[in-house]
Amino acid sequence: MFNGKICIAASILSVMTACAPTYYSIEQEVPGRENDDRAAEYCVADWPDKSYSPAVGRTTDLMVVNDGGWCSFHLYRWIGDPEAKVRRAYYEQQPIEAPAAGEVRFTRTIDDTFVEYRPRDGFVGRDSFAVRLFPGGGTFRVTALVMPKETPAQRRWPETLVHFDFDAAVLRPVDIAKLDQAAARLIADQRLRVALEGHTDGLGTDDYNDRLSLRRVEAVRDYFVKSRGIPAGRVMMAAFGKHRLAEPARPVADENRRVRVIVMDAAGLARWSAQ
Repeated sequence: MFNGKICIAASILSVMTACAPTYYSIEQEVPGRENDDRAAEYCVADWPDKSYSPAVGRTTDLMVVNDGGWCSFHLYRWIGDPEAKVRRAYYEQQPIEAPAAGEVRFTRTIDDTFVEYRPRDGFVGRDSFAVRLFPGGGTFRVTALVMPKETPAQRRWPETLVHFDFDAAVLRPVDIAKLDQAAARLIADQRLRVALEGHTDGLGTDDYNDRLSLRRVEAVRDYFVKSRGIPAGRVMMAAFGKHRLAEPARPVADENRRVRVIVMDAAGLARWSAQ
């Protein structure tokens, strides 16, 4: 048996129709595991598509720190009539797409089928795999965002820079993964908040740049709130225009056009607000 935090759910499905699987991410002891066969310290599961058919399947998103542990979620199905439903595991899994940068295994109890993923040592980036589950035969795809192992200080006070094109306030695809990592920390720990600081380069008037920097922080806020489900009350914003250049000696440099994203606890937020 192994102990440890396996997953923290970003959302919990409440679909309870007969024979339909319902997913959770929980702290769970899985039978047959040795003590040194541990769970990943940080693993988050989410389900972007909230509706599905057991015969079709669905997608699960994982976010995991690559510390050598397994990232796990489990699923089960309801059988029987609505008045006397019985929870049972799927009795067969058929892998149809292996992960390119990790390994997958399955554990089955009477009630649950556990799907476990572990990235290969040193891998950072995106991975994916797919499996068919029976009964039903639906294809269940899993995408994994694998993040590097961090020190406790980095994990508590992570800071991310999101950059923008000239005179623009549109998020670039290259920065979405950075925001996903920050969102994963917020989902995992409800006590944390995120502060957003918007900046521009040195061109243009103060008034225009103040409004442009506000549009940039609003673009990041909207991604957290609308795309990742972070409550708006946990997102703080400040817009500094061109008054805090990252590269004062190069006022038109790309590095100046940015939003600074800082995940912190209440004490850190109080200090940030006082700046």
